[in-house]
Amino acid sequence: MARATCPGHCKASTYASYEQIFRVHLLPRFGSSPLDKITREEFKRFMSGLAASKQHGLGALRNILATGRAILSEALEDGLIASNPAARLGRFVFGGARKRAVEFLTREEAQRFLASAKVLRPHRDPLFLTVLRSASGLVSY
Repeated sequence: MARATCPGHCKASTYASYEQIFRVHLLPRFGSSPLDKITREEFKRFMSGLAASKQHGLGALRNILATGRAILSEALEDGLIASNPAARLGRFVFGGARKRAVEFLTREEAQRFLASAKVLRPHRDPLFLTVLRSASGLVSY
């Protein structure tokens, strides 16, 4: 699978993220396949398998798909493939994505946070206090 490049077009942290996704997820699965042999069904199975593994949240799955789609779009633009097998896959490939329950800070964690914030960022103390109070009603100061 060809390497997508974005230096000059994206931030260094974005490029690092793309490179990591390529190295950890895409290269092990598609690295030995010629680009023109990667099918839409194969890419769907790959994404559905990642979702079903429950090892990745929805955001991570979207990033993996977006990176694969971008790499294959470059290959399409360069004339290496006739169509992008990762284009317009839809939401169905994420059906098994891990869902996280929202967990808020306990009263003790919120109080520790505010105590640290007051020392480290005293000018932002009112902001943090307001957010914690409005979000949870846990903190009385």
